[in-house]
Amino acid sequence: MLRGYRTFTCPKCGHKFVGPDMELRATVDTMPLSCPKCGHEKCMPSTSIVDAIKDCFKVGSIKSGM
Repeated sequence: MLRGYRTFTCPKCGHKFVGPDMELRATVDTMPLSCPKCGHEKCMPSTSIVDAIKDCFKVGSIKSGM
């Protein structure tokens, strides 16, 4: 089941990217994604509190000047 989109971080190259937050085997765990930059297959969501707040409030998605 798709729960939304989250920021993922590659443990191999450090690349941050946005990807779908999908259930892993009908549990609360998130299915790991592969890194679009280096191809590493076990990228998990970022656990930084700053990333979590940005995901919750969509900081940076509002166009300036509105």
